[in-house]
Amino acid sequence: LCAAIESYCEDFARMSSVRCETDVAINIDNREATLTIALFRIVQESLTNILKYARAGMVSVTLKRNEHGLVLRVIDDGIGITEDALQKPMSHGLLGMRERALLLGGTLTVRQGPEGKGTCVEAVIPMPLTPELEDIDADAEA
Repeated sequence: LCAAIESYCEDFARMSSVRCETDVAINIDNREATLTIALFRIVQESLTNILKYARAGMVSVTLKRNEHGLVLRVIDDGIGITEDALQKPMSHGLLGMRERALLLGGTLTVRQGPEGKGTCVEAVIPMPLTPELEDIDADAEA
């Protein structure tokens, strides 16, 4: 999953001239096809929306694990999403991204980016750490 996200972001940056930074070096069981596909599709849809609407110069894609689960964030420095677009359940592929997160027992929120600039799409998927993953993720961060 992490390699797929990094590769997709590299392609996105090359084709769009929007800088794309990634920080996705965590361990995920790739046998969890539903999980990995859902997270990848959320990244894909987010970047598509950024290209279509945001007029961004920079995008950040992060995938982290905390004590509650996985946190995927796609943040851009573009013009931001309008309140009207947030209220339309079918707009900008938001419904599909929310459904993917919900199917995994998680949530998807869309809000203004840092300092009120751009947009932040955040998916939180519950996945408590097991001792094995805790050790592997600690090694990856070192």
